[in-house]
Amino acid sequence: MIGVVGLGNVLLGDEGVGIEIIRQLREYYVLSPHVDLIDGGVGGFSLPFHKFKKVIIVDAVRDSSRKPGDIVLLSKEEILSGGLVQKLSMHDVSLDEIFFLLALRDELPDEIILIGIVPLNVGNIKMELSSVVMRKIPHAIGKICKVLNRWGITVERRDRKSAWVYP
Repeated sequence: MIGVVGLGNVLLGDEGVGIEIIRQLREYYVLSPHVDLIDGGVGGFSLPFHKFKKVIIVDAVRDSSRKPGDIVLLSKEEILSGGLVQKLSMHDVSLDEIFFLLALRDELPDEIILIGIVPLNVGNIKMELSSVVMRKIPHAIGKICKVLNRWGITVERRDRKSAWVYP
């Protein structure tokens, strides 16, 4: 089973980008029944990462070395390195903590990819995404589809019914 997990808080502006991407994937794309789309909110240890062989995490990624709207891809090794904690979103528990505990229990997915967008607006109560981040959502979805294709999953747009397959 493959999971695509969107993380974020929709009440904090761009922090909710992961949730919006999951919403758009559900609404505009057809995925294999072997792919589980999860709105993970700001969940921590309750997220079902252990049930997946492969997982894509979609989130806002804080990285002061990049500009708002930049798309960031991180591998399992980069997340587990421990050096990226300050770059990940400020959820109740950091991803590296969750994955460290899953590794101790031998429940860590074989492959983990984080696809994130650097936020412009976070922290203030605001339910909409900035235009900078909104413009990057199709690019992030394209990267998600490319990873899924690499894992043998074909993704189709509902409106065109044309397969989104990358070479």
